[in-house]
Amino acid sequence: MVRLMLLEVAQNRRRPLLLAARVPCNLEGCRQDGFDIAMWARENLVDILTLGSRSIDCDIDEFRRVTRGRNIKLQPCHDDHLATDAYQYAIEAGSLRRIRSWTRCKTWKILITG
Repeated sequence: MVRLMLLEVAQNRRRPLLLAARVPCNLEGCRQDGFDIAMWARENLVDILTLGSRSIDCDIDEFRRVTRGRNIKLQPCHDDHLATDAYQYAIEAGSLRRIRSWTRCKTWKILITG
């Protein structure tokens, strides 16, 4: 339903309107959360999958396998600030520098270019 709505809006605007979904780092985690990524790919329900939270160890190969042949971009992410204690801890200057340097790292670009 969301996909159909976005396609209609995109047609009216005469430009694409992409749909992204943030999902766990692996297909098993997606399954446990009720996300059928293979079905989403088969039915072209998303344009971008944002993989992960608080981990850089996403199983990119699994996602590449189920999205092969589809125009779905994979975008790993790292959210070090999301916490079960409702954001009660403060980010120290050192950890913030570490996060910023990691996101600039060429390895990060290699992960998402497939």
